[in-house]
Amino acid sequence: MKIGNGRNHPHNWPGVFLGLSKWPVDQPRNWVKRVNQVETAAAPERLRVSVNRGKPFGSKLWVVRMAKRFDLESTLRPSTGQKTPA
Repeated sequence: MKIGNGRNHPHNWPGVFLGLSKWPVDQPRNWVKRVNQVETAAAPERLRVSVNRGKPFGSKLWVVRMAKRFDLESTLRPSTGQKTPA
């Protein structure tokens, strides 16, 4: 599904409120291109790992920069796969 140029964005649907917030920063100029680009086959797995570990998701350089900035370096280390006993 393509996002389009924003005309079909829920903020532009008369009488419809979906509880979406406006951008907290300026929207990137190439946003439409970025959200419409094809993801690699590995992207869903990378996203799952990112969500489960609290790890930033993005390019390798950006992930490292954000992990350092927000003290999340531990999320970049390989998981031992062992669960802590309850």
